[in-house]
Amino acid sequence: MGSDDRKVWFRHLEQEKKPASLSLLINWMTGEMKSRMRATAPVRSETADKGKVHHLSIKGDAQTQQRPFYRCWLCESSDHWTDQCKKFIAMAQPNRLKLAMENHVCFSCLKKAGRDHRMTTCKKKKQCSESRGGVQCRPRCPTTGCEGRVHGSQQRNREGNILLDTGSQISIIRQSVADELKLTGRNISVSITKVGGEQEEVTTKVYKVPIRSMDSQQRYTVSAIGLPCISDDGNRGFTDRRGKTTRLGCT
Repeated sequence: MGSDDRKVWFRHLEQEKKPASLSLLINWMTGEMKSRMRATAPVRSETADKGKVHHLSIKGDAQTQQRPFYRCWLCESSDHWTDQCKKFIAMAQPNRLKLAMENHVCFSCLKKAGRDHRMTTCKKKKQCSESRGGVQCRPRCPTTGCEGRVHGSQQRNREGNILLDTGSQISIIRQSVADELKLTGRNISVSITKVGGEQEEVTTKVYKVPIRSMDSQQRYTVSAIGLPCISDDGNRGFTDRRGKTTRLGCT
């Protein structure tokens, strides 16, 4: 040990106020060596790496990086689109919705959605396949009148017009139609408020009226109150899908 090292060693003993021992010497020499190595290490320059660009590359299988495109993402096939997929159409509605949400697809065309493609910006606008009165259905212009077939007892039935009044609280059938179809009902007394706030007490009957749609065989049963007349305006009317003009209130 040189004279400079001995000076530092004795100064360390005076600071620690401990007797000299081999273990204490080894610990001091280890700490002193580390301190001197750090003190003599070259200082890293801030401008040493200036102007250098470090490029990172990811190594992997090219097939995992470029996924193939399929028209039908469910079947992973290009023979058909997803909205024409029989497997997708055969699913129940909740399952289709869950599958579409999990795959992040456009609800309009069922293609993969993205930043610039979603249901509100989809260019493929599907038109409703349903028709009302021979005219294509428009969701923003729902019709309030339709045609139906009213059934009675002993296989009696007749075709009539049905007015869907959103402001009415009861269903009404014209009394002459109920008598023609031989409908059976129970006696009832009702208070009817007409347009303008005029009230009228009427003793009549309430009937169970079976109605069938003209476009399908599905039947509905409506509880309707019999009245002599539904509309006082005999000039009101509309044109049905066959082009003939019929008056409102015939049923």
